[in-house]
Amino acid sequence: MANANTAETALECLEATGAILKCDRCNSEYIDAYDEEAQDRAYGMAENHRKNGHRGFKDMSREEVAAEIKAALDGTPGSCPRCF
Repeated sequence: MANANTAETALECLEATGAILKCDRCNSEYIDAYDEEAQDRAYGMAENHRKNGHRGFKDMSREEVAAEIKAALDGTPGSCPRCF
């Protein structure tokens, strides 16, 4: 069951693995790094968080967590909306 921390935790996984990055021009917006290996690491990190009952993913199924990571990644633009 998703809660208020779910989207934040998904973004933290994506950022920590390099799947999303802050824009190098304005440093305020996240953009997709288009790095499949980093995305795979983010899914793995999220699954580890789920197994450990980490906030945001507690009591969620593996499929629900994967869907949250995918939604966060899909919601991240490929170019900075402020700079381009």
